[in-house]
Amino acid sequence: MRSLALSRSNYGPPYTGMDAILIHLPGGPINGWFSGCNSVSRFSKVVTVHNFMNILFVLAHNDDEYFCALRMQEEIRLGNQVFIAYLTYGGIQAENPDVRISESIKVLRKFGIDETGMLLIGHRKSIFDLHLHERSVDACQDLDELLKNTAIERIYVMAWEGGHPDHDASHMIGVAFARKRNLQSQIYEFPAYSRFHVMTPLQTSSALLTTKASRMDALKTLASGFSYKTQRRTFIAMLPGSIVQLLVFGYQNYWRVPDERNYRNPPHAGRLFYERRFKISFQEFARNLRALGSLTSGDR
Repeated sequence: MRSLALSRSNYGPPYTGMDAILIHLPGGPINGWFSGCNSVSRFSKVVTVHNFMNILFVLAHNDDEYFCALRMQEEIRLGNQVFIAYLTYGGIQAENPDVRISESIKVLRKFGIDETGMLLIGHRKSIFDLHLHERSVDACQDLDELLKNTAIERIYVMAWEGGHPDHDASHMIGVAFARKRNLQSQIYEFPAYSRFHVMTPLQTSSALLTTKASRMDALKTLASGFSYKTQRRTFIAMLPGSIVQLLVFGYQNYWRVPDERNYRNPPHAGRLFYERRFKISFQEFARNLRALGSLTSGDR
């Protein structure tokens, strides 16, 4: 399947402005064993402005849309144009790459998202699962090329959390893209999984976007996990954490990526989940990603 690079001319007049529900936490980040335990309304001030925007989600794999499904659906409801960049293809269990792409298309359609916004960079550049950190420059350059005629106004990336090396590499590529376009104030991260939790952040900042889930949206998102037949065991393992976040707490949060984060340091102390599961050390990961240069160094 060929990746699509869609220019602004495909969608008529430019999209500009802000449309998000922006939450400022005057007391700093919400702490605790699980940030979702806290009531956002008790600690937050909400500012809402509605206009139209071009939105970019930078994902590692076909199926990672599961972790930001609520926000994707919210952006579509707000009338925004959603682009989804997938930076790898295939899977370590020899899954057919085209099958994984088809699974994502099926899920996106359920969410009301047109697959014409998919940017299949991993497929275009033959970047296989678990190798994104080795091909970060190729992926970053292709992302920039595909969107060179499109003014992106907000970016969502996978959290810097040490769960999967492709997740963290896609995060750094998204940050590099944002900094190149001076979008540091409009890049937000969302958690997938780490050594500690599922869909729960390791790090938070004082500004976030929040998307509340209706019971129907939560159930639809949970049910979508079973559409990824090639990844069924993984999603079953993540189901309890997903239920807690989507059904019990009923919302997902997206924190602004802090400018001062130093990517020379691992996401947390101790052994990372991908070091244990995939035997890829943080030192090897970081060495391969140095080619992204000062855009993600933290020394700006």
